[in-house]
Amino acid sequence: MAFHFQREWHPLVGQQVVILLNAAVVRYGTVDAVTQDDAVLWLSSDGAETRQLFERFEGYEVWIDYKWESNGPSDCGIPLVLASLDTTLFRRR
Repeated sequence: MAFHFQREWHPLVGQQVVILLNAAVVRYGTVDAVTQDDAVLWLSSDGAETRQLFERFEGYEVWIDYKWESNGPSDCGIPLVLASLDTTLFRRR
């Protein structure tokens, strides 16, 4: 499993992603909505986590595990991987 930096946010609606700020994981979850200009992204509420907004200009980055690399749904194992975070899992292209 490896995470990949996403320059375009709009195509990620409905996908499981990881949000980073200053190289630290802030949150992971399902993208609920993105503005047309890719400036703002919302993650869906999940359990105790409420719907949350992330703005690109504040420095937030969106990363995703490609389904074809993990042989399954992109959310399989994300919490486990992040619990023992290895920064080599994040690849910027």
